[in-house]
Amino acid sequence: MGGRRLLLFFLLLSLLAGCAAPAAGKAPASGTASVPGSGSAASVQASEADPAYDLDLVQASATIVYAEVYHMMNEPEDYVGKLVRMEGICAAYPYPDHTVYGCIIADATACCKQGMEFVLAEDAPENYPAPGAEIVVSGRFNTYQAGEFRFCRLEDCRIEYLISSPAT
Repeated sequence: MGGRRLLLFFLLLSLLAGCAAPAAGKAPASGTASVPGSGSAASVQASEADPAYDLDLVQASATIVYAEVYHMMNEPEDYVGKLVRMEGICAAYPYPDHTVYGCIIADATACCKQGMEFVLAEDAPENYPAPGAEIVVSGRFNTYQAGEFRFCRLEDCRIEYLISSPAT
């Protein structure tokens, strides 16, 4: 019985050691760089991220993108003012006096989705992509209050390119 407990102890110890953060002062693994200013453990390939952006999520894996957007929604103060670039599906949410546009991203298994509202620099309805279009959007991250709720969005955005448009 004591041998089983000892084996269980070492198994749990090895699991915890595998999840430990790197020692202070150690550089990330070769070929990766921490996402600038994110405050999260996410990383992207340094050679693939565009240095013009504070946070370029276009080349990151679906898991990293989903985790980073989740972090943006829950810790927005870490991102305010950052220039962000992301890829996803355009969604439109019409209200009586305006339409809200968002860039929807999915996790790696595509079972969970979340989105980021965006406002184009030239905010006119004809400038927005069609709902369902695959887009790459870049803009400055900010928050705003609407009543008692705080919302996050990308402002002064531009659509870098439309990958495809839905059939109409």
